[in-house]
Amino acid sequence: MARLEIPPLAQRSAPAAGAGESAPPSVETIAIVFGVADGPDAVPSADSFFEVYRITLPVFALVALDPDGVHEFDATGLFESLAGRATRRRWGVRVELCAIQPAASAGRDALWIEAPESAGPLAALDAPGTVLPGGNRRVTVASKVATTVDAVAALAGTYRLGAGERAGRPVTLALDRYEFQP
Repeated sequence: MARLEIPPLAQRSAPAAGAGESAPPSVETIAIVFGVADGPDAVPSADSFFEVYRITLPVFALVALDPDGVHEFDATGLFESLAGRATRRRWGVRVELCAIQPAASAGRDALWIEAPESAGPLAALDAPGTVLPGGNRRVTVASKVATTVDAVAALAGTYRLGAGERAGRPVTLALDRYEFQP
């Protein structure tokens, strides 16, 4: 598994003794991001990736509950179409997870994200994250940039996150079909 750890937020004051257990972190959204490199013949990479299209899937909201527990999007088909039609740019795809860490652990525990080995190395796009009203922390984590159909398909799998010893609910992605396809 590829793994990324983001240190706890710097505390303005120490947490109260016995500050209770908090809920584990959760994934707020999954984004499939399509982009190009900075030059016509350049291959998109983590350092030269310019977003062109973003498809965002909500997670664990009533409208996003999949009966099979897998969040599905045909990223491989869309990537093939974009790459096949492109005449001046090479395309790439990355997966982004927007993680929410509860306030009770944001200043105490490191946030960690695990992904399939083929999705790494992982990068926090906005580390150490954004503090939301109420003290929760939001961090966006990105997979590597995939530049072939097989590499895009390999971004699929189970992503897990946690804080300290507490693990959140895993998120499983399928990137080769839409929900209504077999």
